[in-house]
Amino acid sequence: MRWIIRPRTRLQAIGSGVLLYNPLLAVGFTLTFHGVSSSSFRQWLVTLTITNVAMVQAVVLGGFVEYLLRKRQSLNAAWKPAHRLIVSIGTLPLVLPLSFRLGSLVSTALGRPWRVADWQDYRIGLAFGLIITALFFYRSARADARERELEAEAKIGALENAQLKAQVSALTAEMNPHLLFNALNTVAALVHDDPNRAEDVVVELSTLYRGVLQSARSTEHALQTELTLCQAYLRVEQARFGDRLRVHVHVDAGVNMDAVSVPVLLLQPIVENAVRHGIGSRVTGGSVTIRAHQKDNQLSLMVSDDGVGMGNAPESNGSGKALDNVRERLVLLYEDQASLCITSDGGTTVTLTLPMKPT
Repeated sequence: MRWIIRPRTRLQAIGSGVLLYNPLLAVGFTLTFHGVSSSSFRQWLVTLTITNVAMVQAVVLGGFVEYLLRKRQSLNAAWKPAHRLIVSIGTLPLVLPLSFRLGSLVSTALGRPWRVADWQDYRIGLAFGLIITALFFYRSARADARERELEAEAKIGALENAQLKAQVSALTAEMNPHLLFNALNTVAALVHDDPNRAEDVVVELSTLYRGVLQSARSTEHALQTELTLCQAYLRVEQARFGDRLRVHVHVDAGVNMDAVSVPVLLLQPIVENAVRHGIGSRVTGGSVTIRAHQKDNQLSLMVSDDGVGMGNAPESNGSGKALDNVRERLVLLYEDQASLCITSDGGTTVTLTLPMKPT
């Protein structure tokens, strides 16, 4: 029933006037000029008749004028509200005579004497008509502006969602080549000496890529799914690094990993940075630790390594790009409600803080 408040078509405008605006206008007119008396209801009916007849005439005449303008192709869509306002105001003097005539007939039928309408009556009618017309078009203009604003917000949201999906696709494409090549080299090295281990690597690689392909269909998934992808990636890398890569995952008991939603591939590029740039160049290797805990309404995710420290790896190019990508995605999804913090002192720790979101 929103059309009663904000009519969008001429038929809705007539219905809105008959059901809401004109009865209210008639009440205001009756109380202002006649006060409260035994004849107030009859006066209200007379006034309501005048306003309804005037409105119907104005809408019909306005539609006819707009039809003529369209036929002559002189009606610019951008000026349509202005045209309608001008036409409505211009038709007011034309519609009042018939309106007052029908009002007199109703008044006579109700047993209330009716005097001939004079210039004073017409001036009052014009004044009230101008006021109600201006208010109607003011509300209509505000409603149109609000709808355009909502449409713009929806378009921005769609663009942001498309940008997020593009970033996920870029991350996936970036991860695919070197991870796949390294994994295949590992399998080739193990297939003769340790075929069972080679088979395990193929299974983990399959799990990782299946999860990546499924996750690429949306911008968020469960924390459990994200951790599964990270662990599958780490097990593939463990097959390559052997005992040089040690992995620890700690999730607080209060965190429901299946019920909490996080952005797709949020942790995986950070974990990959820890392996490639943190401990990959160390002869002795090192540890990668993933932690998750909840405090109040926020989820804290940490990826830390005890490697060479930020920017000290021989192959440090590209590590900043992955982190910048994560930052941009956090801003798009959470604005200023999420943060990414990096500390590097005898290793590197990346801490993500984001609001809790159910899956």
